Amino acid sequence: MIKKGNFVKTIGQKGQGPGDFQRIRELRITNSGELSFYDYENVKYLFFSPDGTFKEEKKVTSVTFIHWIIYLDNGNFLIRERQNEPEKGIRKFHYAILDNNFNKIRDLQPSFQIEIPYYKTDKFSLLPYTMSYGIVMDKIFVSSNMREDLEIEVYNLQGDLFRKIRKDSERLKISKEYKEENLKKWEKAPAWEEWDLKRKHYFPDYFPPFKMFWVDDKERIFVETYRKGERLGEILLYIFNPEGLFVGTKSLKEARYRRFKNNRMYCVHRKESGYEELVVFKMKWD
Repeated sequence: MIKKGNFVKTIGQKGQGPGDFQRIRELRITNSGELSFYDYENVKYLFFSPDGTFKEEKKVTSVTFIHWIIYLDNGNFLIRERQNEPEKGIRKFHYAILDNNFNKIRDLQPSFQIEIPYYKTDKFSLLPYTMSYGIVMDKIFVSSNMREDLEIEVYNLQGDLFRKIRKDSERLKISKEYKEENLKKWEKAPAWEEWDLKRKHYFPDYFPPFKMFWVDDKERIFVETYRKGERLGEILLYIFNPEGLFVGTKSLKEARYRRFKNNRMYCVHRKESGYEELVVFKMKWD
């Protein structure tokens, strides 16, 4: 039944009571099979057993502003912390490790900042920057694409850095076509007039070294780039082996989400009709 994609059961319900939730962020299945996620609206973290039975919840208490939080299998939490600097017109993000009582253990290295158009700023980039992460067994993979080259840090669950994965990048110049396509999308948004983006917007000269990355259950890393693939509508993925060595590329159709597990890639494709569908690919390794 499950392999065919048929509906199986509903877990939990919307509400504010014990086991209820309002707004889910960063859902994760732990190594023991538990379902865990953060309820951003009720500011609590919930745990369900593998059969969907509610187990416990923890009220998130922290002096820092938590943009999102995700459970680690040693009882710690990985968070993305947010700091606003309205006088500079920016918002900063970085990763950190909290203990089981939501006390900060340490900050992690990757960070990035974005310009906020409704702050007092005279510029706003229409090119999105991102932070990516992956959690596999006892390792945390994190990176920001605001750097000159591709670099991914690997930490243990206590936040100790023990590896960096790097690949020199030939910066790809942002094309006129890309700018025109994105301008058309922004011009339809309410923010275009509300935040005076017609005057404030700009594009940098070059794309970031990558869009985002994912890590499968064998610790292989798949990095989505801004480079075009072999066929129309495809983009290029860089692939790294579990030791962090670059092993090759793969041309794939663009997708909204990608997940990799058990030698399968799960992704969401938008059909010509506008509807979205979940597509599963089987990966074969030579």
